[in-house]
Amino acid sequence: MGEHVQLYVLESGIHHFVWFNNSRDAVYDQSAYYKDINARLSHGETILLLIDLRQAGAPPFRVLSDVIGKSGMRNDVNYRTAYLSDDNIVPILMKNFVVANRISGNRGFFKSDEEDEAKMWLLETDQ
Repeated sequence: MGEHVQLYVLESGIHHFVWFNNSRDAVYDQSAYYKDINARLSHGETILLLIDLRQAGAPPFRVLSDVIGKSGMRNDVNYRTAYLSDDNIVPILMKNFVVANRISGNRGFFKSDEEDEAKMWLLETDQ
């Protein structure tokens, strides 16, 4: 794992995924990380995810859609996800993607220079 997407677990507990490209292999890298993380989560637990697409741009949504069900996403876990992107179309595409694939969770979308804001949003407990 880690050639196309790298995971950094921050001291705050945020799982920071940095995408280096928007390839099919990047989707498989992230999926492998998700499988590992999801296997260790407890019922009702909240996981904080920071998806950094600044280098990669929009992921390949068709591949993402095919892989998402196999990544071990769970209905009994709360996914709180912030996306960082330089591309203005990414928030629109991601919102449509999660609705079309019936993926639950709390999501925020942030511009490239808003990493600190994204982390603060993830750590808010009243969301």
